[in-house]
Amino acid sequence: MLADPVKLLVKRVLMELDVDKAKRGKRKYVLFTRPPRKRAEPRK
Repeated sequence: MLADPVKLLVKRVLMELDVDKAKRGKRKYVLFTRPPRKRAEPRK
């Protein structure tokens, strides 16, 4: 079960680094940063 949240965090970190290299994915990063935060809380 921990594999899911961990993978999400890894993807988020990778996306953050990608945003630095490719500012085009800023919109995707914003949309991807909002939902995981709400999902991580109730998943506790």
